[in-house]
Amino acid sequence: MRKYVRLEREFAGKPLILETGKLAHLATGAVTVTHGDQMLLATATIGDATDADFFPLTVDFLDKFYASGKIKGSRFIKREGRPSETAILTSRLIDRPMRPMFPKGMRSAVQVMITMLSTDTENNAGPLAMTGVSSALLLGGFPFEGPVAGVRVGRVNGALIINPSYKQLEEGDIELIVAGTADAVTMVECGAKELSPEDIIVALEFAHTHIKQLCAIQMEFVKECDAPKPLEYAEYKVPQEVIEAVKGIVTDDMVETLYVGDKKEFAAAKKVIQTHVLESFSTERTRIENSWKDADIKEALEYFVRGKMRAGVLKTSRRLDGRKLDEVRTVSAEVGVLPRTHGSGLFNRGATQVMTVVTLGGPSDAQMIDEMDTEYEKTYMHFYNFPPFSVGEAKGLRSPGRREIGHGMLAEKALVPVLPPAEKFPYTMLLVSE
Repeated sequence: MRKYVRLEREFAGKPLILETGKLAHLATGAVTVTHGDQMLLATATIGDATDADFFPLTVDFLDKFYASGKIKGSRFIKREGRPSETAILTSRLIDRPMRPMFPKGMRSAVQVMITMLSTDTENNAGPLAMTGVSSALLLGGFPFEGPVAGVRVGRVNGALIINPSYKQLEEGDIELIVAGTADAVTMVECGAKELSPEDIIVALEFAHTHIKQLCAIQMEFVKECDAPKPLEYAEYKVPQEVIEAVKGIVTDDMVETLYVGDKKEFAAAKKVIQTHVLESFSTERTRIENSWKDADIKEALEYFVRGKMRAGVLKTSRRLDGRKLDEVRTVSAEVGVLPRTHGSGLFNRGATQVMTVVTLGGPSDAQMIDEMDTEYEKTYMHFYNFPPFSVGEAKGLRSPGRREIGHGMLAEKALVPVLPPAEKFPYTMLLVSE
């Protein structure tokens, strides 16, 4: 049984309470965070080593209708199922500053879950959840370079506000989300009504001041708890002898074939080198007692090629596609590309392109949002799709994932501040970016 510890400190004008040892005893790390009438449970659990070639971290923010004393609005389905878009965006918001704080080669599965237990229906719980997750990771003994904390900054009538309410965000001219450590800012996401760079810098400094405060509170909390035993975890490292062996096979002439200026041709040239390297090792590996894995050889090749590319940029200012350091990819845009839609535009930047289509509707076409702590209508929606063919892949088509939902919301956040008010433009707008 985990020792019960409770720490209460003042933050942003309200009591901030961190507790452990009361809920979720079997989680590797568990912390309950209370701020005003908001209360959430953050848990972090470590699993077994995986065969993935990336760090298998999953972050899930679980919004619960009972947290605000509500029953789901659907007439036929009352059980909560697929997470809301807000929950998905909050999960991404927490994942981004946490993931880089783990060892690069970590391969043990880590699952982070944030369960909303109570909400005041006035404030978004995303920043509060970051403090809870960071504390849970520290208490669990994870190989985590924390503490990490996050805040949301608003501004009303020129006055900056930490963790503003939904009403204050509507009245204000900035919504700035900042995460970081006591030493540095590590993530920024912003929506604003065309503020000056100086205004944003002041807001960032304001945010980091409060992040430092939250990090100090976490460290004080951890010190009061039993010192966590460092966890054992699986870490992937390419054997140095494999890296050295790859260096001995790949020649400068082979590297030169990668400077083709075209993404598809680069991939083809790289594939030729990879095949050559694997074939070169096939006979050699049969004479090695602990044979090297193809995955190790491929990763060593990636490491070697990245090093060559970086050296080329730093020493000779040479990039893969032939551009100079002060040159951007070719950019072009056109409108009216589709004959029967209300509006369409095609944007190209190098090999990347997006086609966005707009459809106008009346007020009755607005989307009703029914979530844990809020209900409202949306008259501007922006959806983003990322089909497999856009990156030259052939794989199954799935429903929009977190990446698509996140990118669509970023575009929405950037464009909503410059749209005309409803009094002048009372239409519903649906944009789809392909």
